[in-house]
Amino acid sequence: MTYKTIPSAGRRGFKKLVRYALQDDKIGWTMYGNLVSPRTAAIEMEAVANANSRVKNAAYHLVISWSPNDRPSREQIQQTVQDTLAELGAREHQYVAVEHVDAQPHVHLVINRVHPETYKALSMSFDWWRLDSLAARLEVMHGWQVAMHNRASEPVAIDGITWRTGDLLPVRPAPGARRSLAWQGRLSYQEWLAGPVRSDAFEVIRKPGATWTGFHRALARHGVRYEPFGRGASIVDVSNERFHARAGHLARFATLPKLEERLGPYQPPPKSLVYDVSRSYTQTVALAPPDRGPADLWRQYEEHVAMVKKDQTLSRAARWKAQRASEKFRRDLVKEDTKERLKELRSKDLRTPKKLLRAQLQVQEKQRLQSLDAKIRKERIRLRKTLSQEMRVPSYRYFLRDLAAAGDVAAMEYLASIQARQRIALTLPVLPSAPRIELDPTRLRAAGARLDPSMSDTFTQPKQTTTVRRSSAALSPKQPRLDL
Repeated sequence: MTYKTIPSAGRRGFKKLVRYALQDDKIGWTMYGNLVSPRTAAIEMEAVANANSRVKNAAYHLVISWSPNDRPSREQIQQTVQDTLAELGAREHQYVAVEHVDAQPHVHLVINRVHPETYKALSMSFDWWRLDSLAARLEVMHGWQVAMHNRASEPVAIDGITWRTGDLLPVRPAPGARRSLAWQGRLSYQEWLAGPVRSDAFEVIRKPGATWTGFHRALARHGVRYEPFGRGASIVDVSNERFHARAGHLARFATLPKLEERLGPYQPPPKSLVYDVSRSYTQTVALAPPDRGPADLWRQYEEHVAMVKKDQTLSRAARWKAQRASEKFRRDLVKEDTKERLKELRSKDLRTPKKLLRAQLQVQEKQRLQSLDAKIRKERIRLRKTLSQEMRVPSYRYFLRDLAAAGDVAAMEYLASIQARQRIALTLPVLPSAPRIELDPTRLRAAGARLDPSMSDTFTQPKQTTTVRRSSAALSPKQPRLDL
């Protein structure tokens, strides 16, 4: 048997889940708890979930399935549902369990994580581990077909030494490292460690007489160094220490506790150890071409800006030309319409004086042109605003980011160096400058101070002390905050 958790649609996902579970053509039997009816389960669960606004995903959807070779009875399936609720600590929570008989036997279990009385959320951390352990126990109890559970803890015997499968594999790379190949066109340092470096390191570790010196030599052949860091260890590229990663990215067996368990207390690499820099990550993957540097990148940026400005100038001129042509066409259209009306007026024989009608037509033409001018002014303002928003020259930083995203290694290296310089600048202490004190001798004389005639810049004051107050900003200057 196997458990499969399906992501829910948030607090309001009960309606879709319950509707899918309670399909009439698939239902074999239904179980529910702490509810009035399974048909009203969605409304009741949403009402309880809304009482705790901090819980975003209150619906927990679980599918329990068996192998086609297994023939579990209804009582066994219902007992499995009860054992699952007990294992998750959800017996007092609202739940609906529905068996579907359209395919091989499986059960849909919908649980409300919010308690109906205390409104506390049920923690589902490490639910996969608890459910896999429960499935293994139930398979042995009922004699069902054994599935593969918790593969990372399965033992593997290599050269007479028992290893766990998970120890032979590296930890999951960071999100940025997983996107490195797609965004930057190169393999990340974490994924590079999990390749030939891991294979060579394991070839040394797997031998019964393995030592720390042999392990350091295996890493030195790839130009990397193993060194403790905090409670664990890190693996650093010798040619460029900016590239470093946790020891777990090499493999789980390379963490400091596991290596000390296998090889004894940590021993640093010998001073005579030679590192093969030519096979390091910097030289094989992340080396920027030597003929390109900051000056070439800036020259490329200036060419890009000139091209963008040229295109913007042509586009701006073309759009303003079209706007002025439209304005002239509409003005001419109003004038032509007035001329046609005046021509018709001259050809007709009317009792009303033609001078009065001609004046009325001229006044109407003037009003129409004024309204048209007001509309044209709004159109020009709108066009000017649109052009100012659309036609902006990209900054140098965004230009470098675009190049790095396209796979330009030089842009990647230069961006990394800029960010490193900014981090170093933030860590430097900013000392407050000493205040400058200027005293007026006339005021000191009036206060009873005795001036020394031999020294014009010094004075003595027997009983008075000068107190200088400094602002809190001068005593503790605030460093600028930069979001990198």
